Amino acid sequence: MGTIALDLREATFAGPETHIAAHAVMGEVKIVVNPHTVVRVEGIPVMGEFKEQRGPVDRQATPTSPVVRVTGLALMGSVTVRCRPTTGRAD
Repeated sequence: MGTIALDLREATFAGPETHIAAHAVMGEVKIVVNPHTVVRVEGIPVMGEFKEQRGPVDRQATPTSPVVRVTGLALMGSVTVRCRPTTGRAD
């Protein structure tokens, strides 16, 4: 019933794919990635939203870019993945 923000823009991943299980129950999970990261969003919204938000930042992914797979449940809440530049504010 709160908000969590996970900023992965400067993260170093251990392997080519990282899995995040995000569950929002009457709350919010915000995940921020850089333009070089590939995102796969596969969650289930129940009276809420589970999505990748497209924005003004152009994707710059390559075949060797890390993949972040976000799965889970948004129950009367939201899970949102956004792409932002590496520098600056995450919101």
